[in-house]
Amino acid sequence: MNEPSSLAQSPLANDPSRTRREAALRADIQRFARGHLASPMVPSRIVVVDELPRLPNGKTDRSQLRAPETPENPPDIPAGRPAPADSTEAAACALWADILGLECVDPAADFFELGGTSLTAVRMVAQWAARGGAPLDLAHFLEHPTPQHMARLTDGYRVPGFSWLTDPQQLTTLAVLPADIRPSDAPPQAGRADPHGSVLVTRADAYLDLLLLRELLDRSDAVVNVLFQSGEVADTTQRLHDRMRSSELWRPQDTGRLRAVPGDLSQPYLGVPPASYRALAREVDLIVHTGECSDTRASFEQLTPVNVLGTQEVLRFAAAEKLKPVHFLSQLSVAHPAHETAPSQDQLLPANAVSGALRQSKWIGEHYMHQAAARGIPTRVHRLGQVAAPRGQHVELGDAFLSALIRTCVSLRAAPDLDLSFPVTSMSTLSGILARQLSRQEFLSRAPGRDAEAGDRPSTTYTADTSDVGEIVDGRPVSWGEIVSNVRFTGRALDVVPYDHWRQLLLATVERSEIHPLTPFLALVTADGLCPSLGYRSWPALPGQEEERAAPAPSLDHVAGRDLLRTYPSRADNLLVTTAAGLVVREHTVTVPLDHARPDGPTIEVYAQEVVSAHREGDDLPWILFLQGGPGAPCPTPTSAIGWLATALEGHRVLLLDQRGGGRSAPITAKSTEGRSPEELASYLRHFRADSIVADAEAFRKQLAGSRRWSILGQSYGGFIALTYLSTAPEGLDAVFVSGGLPGLSASVDEVYDQAYTELLTKNAAYYTEYPEDEAKIRRLAAYLDDHDVKLPDGDRLTSRRLRLLGRNLGMSNGSERVHRLFEQAWDGDRISDVFRRAVVTETGLADMQLYALQEFVYARAGSKTGWAAHRALARFPAFAADGDGPLLLFGEMMFPWMFEEISPSSRSRTSRICSPA
Repeated sequence: MNEPSSLAQSPLANDPSRTRREAALRADIQRFARGHLASPMVPSRIVVVDELPRLPNGKTDRSQLRAPETPENPPDIPAGRPAPADSTEAAACALWADILGLECVDPAADFFELGGTSLTAVRMVAQWAARGGAPLDLAHFLEHPTPQHMARLTDGYRVPGFSWLTDPQQLTTLAVLPADIRPSDAPPQAGRADPHGSVLVTRADAYLDLLLLRELLDRSDAVVNVLFQSGEVADTTQRLHDRMRSSELWRPQDTGRLRAVPGDLSQPYLGVPPASYRALAREVDLIVHTGECSDTRASFEQLTPVNVLGTQEVLRFAAAEKLKPVHFLSQLSVAHPAHETAPSQDQLLPANAVSGALRQSKWIGEHYMHQAAARGIPTRVHRLGQVAAPRGQHVELGDAFLSALIRTCVSLRAAPDLDLSFPVTSMSTLSGILARQLSRQEFLSRAPGRDAEAGDRPSTTYTADTSDVGEIVDGRPVSWGEIVSNVRFTGRALDVVPYDHWRQLLLATVERSEIHPLTPFLALVTADGLCPSLGYRSWPALPGQEEERAAPAPSLDHVAGRDLLRTYPSRADNLLVTTAAGLVVREHTVTVPLDHARPDGPTIEVYAQEVVSAHREGDDLPWILFLQGGPGAPCPTPTSAIGWLATALEGHRVLLLDQRGGGRSAPITAKSTEGRSPEELASYLRHFRADSIVADAEAFRKQLAGSRRWSILGQSYGGFIALTYLSTAPEGLDAVFVSGGLPGLSASVDEVYDQAYTELLTKNAAYYTEYPEDEAKIRRLAAYLDDHDVKLPDGDRLTSRRLRLLGRNLGMSNGSERVHRLFEQAWDGDRISDVFRRAVVTETGLADMQLYALQEFVYARAGSKTGWAAHRALARFPAFAADGDGPLLLFGEMMFPWMFEEISPSSRSRTSRICSPA
């Protein structure tokens, strides 16, 4: 029988059954929360209501929510219960009473049962330290939130050698893989002669997880299965697709290749029903084990179901039905630095040296991988540094603590003086390595050793007696000082202070109930420094990573991994003080004669951008002019400070000039050359040489700096212009800096290209040594293009000689890797992939740099013609012949006559007809 609604809502109604139901519900919620949430997030009190009060717009009316009932008379210390055992315990009880507004507190009372919350717990820890008590580990306190336990933790902190580690013997015992996890008695597979067709990824929670899925889909043809929270198959897959859409990572063609598998990593057999489990085990060819609980605040007990038992289940799945290689993502911090020992399982730290529950769970996982490999399950461990990836114009970090630390320093306007550095793993590098495992041919029965196709590179095959271990790091580690410098670059005032002083500033704000991003992690900010469980330390440069890689392009997507972290503050979402990462950017134009020798003749408009740090915008600063490489290349609008720009902006205003002929300064395009005869066009283009660019710069100097001199920085072709500036207008210069662009004073154009081809032979040899498998791949591509009419997105035909232009990247510090990645994505089944076709247009097109196509003129001497010097020089280097016996050599930054017939829009312009007499 239904109760009248008025009686059900009456606070005076006596309904014992309802009271019991609500009490049971609250208990169930508390039990569930304690098992799935970090201790500070577990609610101390739960109120059950029939329905939530609503505002007219449908949202919850919080002002009408019933307040939790607080006992009018908190429980006194029961008679006969012992008083505080010592002064430390008494001080803890007194502090609790002050914070919770109680007269007295039982030494055995529960903090949350007395009305405490996660925020008041943080305040309590801060005030305990401020009153002279020893620093507390909040996570350990919350496991038993009583004054007695608090006192014991405090006293324990003072004992020399006291450690927060789980018992090392317990770790060693847990690190033994269950005996039943091993391949079946059936004979192993003979191997694979084709790329892996199906992969299982064990997590898709955060943006970086979704980005990894995006990269695997783009870089391989495999079907990607994702272990996802339980639910109906169709509904779960739709939610996964929706999550990709909301992160702007979805592509329509993903529908058939990205599938969700309803399951739970913490449950036996991955939480997948038996029939579905067996079918999935037969389908999947390779496993990428990314699933983990990565909360640095969680206890080992909270991490065990997913991080320890879940890893066991992944290996059990790898052995089911057929053998499947397992790629396990671990951390560099669980092992000795690579320079001390070769990367291997033996490199792992001893059990008593691994602090922190998260690191300990990774340490156990690596032991599991090693034991599984010894039993015949192929495994590979990837030890990662700080994982970073671009997200639009921002950067996403995988380390929540480090991100919170940086943001809190910005809020406090102070940073601790730390001797720390951070190895970085870009998501692009990680996904590229994983995608190669998906696309290459792998034989599970191959003997251990070196990859026959990979020359001297470490083996990428799966062995049956040990686990492969690799360290994935981009460039040398990033120091804390570099990160702080970039915070300052955003325009933020930031003082570097001793750690103790900085910690007191942080605790003082918490005591005032101010909340910072670091507040939830306060237990990891100890009096002796950042908690060792974080795994932070001063890392040396890893072998082969002593020098920083040069960023190959201004696009954020191609910035070297270490620069993603080093410049994180200026790229972090919601941390920018201006729309351009702490920079004030102003546009300037100046109208100048097309021919400076004829001031009354036709004019053009030249464009430039002024850049200054926001915190120095009002200062009277000297100017420095940046001269871009090219010719014909635009200066990109800066979104952050990398390299030289950060240094220059410390004491200068920077002018980024779009040199005439490119960008927004009278660009040379098919339209601008239309209707001109070859003679007229040659006459017109003579006004786009270095001497005219210098005259434009002088016009800007007089407009912006008046009579004052300025400095210039020339990069590549900009260095050529810098020397012209010194020759024609030295009176305007205060200092000249040149980066990678010095013209020869007496060398002829033929000597220049002879030297260029000689260097290119060396670059090609290095490339094919590093990636020997690409020799056959490129020959196959060239033969296919000779026999088929393959169209590019812009309508051009892709020919084998245009294919060879992709070698222009070999001049970069990471050029071999960039070229290899291009050819990795060349095929889509038996046809040239759309991804590769778009990449060819991007890398070899001339749509926005037609003046660049005439680059030979920069090497011409007075009164001489270049006469297609790069083309003529080929006859002196027979190794570059297309029909030679050796590998098909790639071209560098060179221009050939046929390009003006094959590459749009140069084929539609008339520039090719005036190149010879340039």
